[in-house]
Amino acid sequence: MRKLTLALFAIVVFSMFLVACAAGESEVITVTKEVVVEKEVIKEVKVPGETIIVEKEIVKEVEVKVPGETVIVEKEVVKEVKVKGETVIVEKVVVKEVKVKGETVIVEKEVVKEVEVEKVVVVEVITEVPVALARPFQFSEAPMLAKLVKAGTLPPVEQRLPVNPLVQPVHEEIGQYGGTWRRTFRGTADGANMMRMWHAGLINFSEDGSHVVPYAAESWTVSDDLRVYTFRLRTNHKWSDGEPFNADDIMFWYNDIALNKDLNPNVASWLAPNGNVGLVTKIDDVTVRFSFEEPYGVFLEWFAQRDHVVSGIVQPAHYLKQFHASYADKATLDKLVADSAFETWTAMFNDIIRKERNADIPSLDNWISRTTTRDQQYIMERNPYYFAVDTAGNQLPYIDRIVMDLIEDTEVMNLKAMAGEVDMQCRFMKFSNYPLFKQNEDKGDYRTALAFRDGALTATIVFNQSYDFDAKDPVSEWLRNKTFRQALSIAIDRDRINELAYLGLGTMSQQTVPKDHPYYPGDEYALRYIEYNPNLANQMLDEILPKKDTDGNRLLPNGETLILQAEWWSAGVDLWGPLVQEDWTAVGIKSNLKEQQRGLFYDRIRSNEFQIEFSGQGGWMFLFTYPYWTAPWHNVSRMGPGFAEWYQSRGAKGTAPTGNLLRTLEILDEAQGATPAERAELARENFRILNEELYTIGVIAKTPGPCVVKNNMGNVPQVLINEWTQRSPGNHRTETFFFKQ
Repeated sequence: MRKLTLALFAIVVFSMFLVACAAGESEVITVTKEVVVEKEVIKEVKVPGETIIVEKEIVKEVEVKVPGETVIVEKEVVKEVKVKGETVIVEKVVVKEVKVKGETVIVEKEVVKEVEVEKVVVVEVITEVPVALARPFQFSEAPMLAKLVKAGTLPPVEQRLPVNPLVQPVHEEIGQYGGTWRRTFRGTADGANMMRMWHAGLINFSEDGSHVVPYAAESWTVSDDLRVYTFRLRTNHKWSDGEPFNADDIMFWYNDIALNKDLNPNVASWLAPNGNVGLVTKIDDVTVRFSFEEPYGVFLEWFAQRDHVVSGIVQPAHYLKQFHASYADKATLDKLVADSAFETWTAMFNDIIRKERNADIPSLDNWISRTTTRDQQYIMERNPYYFAVDTAGNQLPYIDRIVMDLIEDTEVMNLKAMAGEVDMQCRFMKFSNYPLFKQNEDKGDYRTALAFRDGALTATIVFNQSYDFDAKDPVSEWLRNKTFRQALSIAIDRDRINELAYLGLGTMSQQTVPKDHPYYPGDEYALRYIEYNPNLANQMLDEILPKKDTDGNRLLPNGETLILQAEWWSAGVDLWGPLVQEDWTAVGIKSNLKEQQRGLFYDRIRSNEFQIEFSGQGGWMFLFTYPYWTAPWHNVSRMGPGFAEWYQSRGAKGTAPTGNLLRTLEILDEAQGATPAERAELARENFRILNEELYTIGVIAKTPGPCVVKNNMGNVPQVLINEWTQRSPGNHRTETFFFKQ
């Protein structure tokens, strides 16, 4: 047992000094701008037979302006160590210092030491939060764009950038321009692959997802009552075709897309909390205001996910009006529809706004489409009007283009990556191939990074509660039977699955967030029904389905053999799905497991045709703004897509859920205007319901995924985050990735 000693050092506080300026007069130092830069270092150690020790170091720096001078730095370092479930602070150092005219004055210093532990580093994670810096005096651009400027076919970079461009920090160093980033994709239904590369919403999540940061909007204000949110756009911001991006584009989205009954029969629930549609107002060309009838505390969290491709707030009005019935000449629009593959203008319009399907649509993103997902190669090229620069004033992105090869077979994708023909990709890289990725690193000239999902389940089983409303299929009754689901959960040997499929690196839990998160419902619910107990599972099933056929399979009350139909599309299910089937067979439950093409399966979800999905899921730290897995609120919410119409129409149409399933939707509504403390309690209630009812069975949690990164690719973190809510890897600022020359 490791001995821990605790010692507390007193806080030493130094008074703030007044520093003389160049004229010899004294001034009081005032904060005119605060810029937070966070650097987080995590070190992990495996101790034989013991839990993993984690050293966590957080460095925060705050830059401040002194009138007439640059600058002050506040630096905070916190080190934490976890030993056998305990967390102890090793060292905390807070240093505030003022730098003026070459002098450094210590303002305040705090040192706290509580424990020292011997450490062996095996993993190091470094992440930094994007910062907003002052506009550089001079800008630079990619050589391919400089040639166009010289030829007179493109304006100078100073004219292409907004007055206050977004400044993106880099992970390692200022990059070099040029190169083609090679990736792979699976087909027309794999649009999320592209969406993860760019996410130019008005605001975005920070790299680690802990808070929201400016993006296309340079700033915002929030009223004290949390009802009014005012966003200021960037002056002189332009679309990729050089046309102005301003408040009129936001108003076009609001009036002509979001509120258009032909395009959207039901207003999106995030824009209409508790059924009350928010009001969007243009204040001036660069200012828009969102107003709501009730306090809306989670609005910014919703808004950070409403990017160019999700709910489409950022839409180019000057381009889209030609395809919209409110603006286009009817005869001209009818001809466009007739010449397209669609029957109505609305269907055509909804396809046109998807930039991975339309190479002509202007964009604000770092790269713009040159082909579509219908082609054998999906090609993106740098946006000459992209609104971000690095800290040296170089317009981003560094990389000229991205080329994705169409490969439907994920195993072929993995082999291509091992051969060194993929520059950086996590998506569809299989954990089962991790040893092979490592073995081929030298040959393929790459490194194998790891991507983590904090508070996510790698393996889950979701039971569709809205399947077969009319109960014509006798299986539907058992999908909705809580005892049946609980028995199937404890019939699963998770330890065996973890060892065979994930090299023992996973953990076991139901749907939940990390233990230190305020939403955590407690071990009693996070670990509910996960202990392997086939004897008890048999007893529970014997009480509700006692009869069996000659093969030992349980019979339905009508005498037919019960057969569960499970479907999957996401990579990795082939590792653990058959093992679950074996465990279920051992307690008399027969099942079929079928792999589906992603697009086809999503069609089956929307049409409410599937029984069970085997998949991975997460995003629970955004429980009230990404509730796809925790409430039947949307037509792709697996736990009950058939209830979405009722919820989205506020009861005007569709079938209502009942009982605890209905309560999950009530919790979702109540949380929108709640205080943080109230939201935390609602979240815990939601998790208690989910992990008692087991609409979703958790199998394995928190396993890393492999990422292939070529050795000459810079600014890619050593360890990555893999979350859809943050558009990974886009959250790592893909525009700052570059090829070392």
